Amino acid sequence: MIKRYEPSAILIVLLSLAVNVAQAQPFVEGANHPRWDEAVQFASRWLDLADEERAEETMELMTPIFRANLSLRSWRTNLEAKSLEMGAV
Repeated sequence: MIKRYEPSAILIVLLSLAVNVAQAQPFVEGANHPRWDEAVQFASRWLDLADEERAEETMELMTPIFRANLSLRSWRTNLEAKSLEMGAV
């Protein structure tokens, strides 16, 4: 059975992870990973889309497990609410 999570909790986790990756400094051990730049670019792009409230595009970039537990309507509603609450990241 797949556990369903509160969409706002998922958004907070995703944004926290994306912000941490996007703001990581080059001296961090993970920066030595061969795909580090790709990960930072991905996170930055995802945050830009989230800031623009482009729910469909941000959802398309999520892993299948997140998409399976979240409707587009619910995601859009929570994305808009959190964007108003938090402002641009």
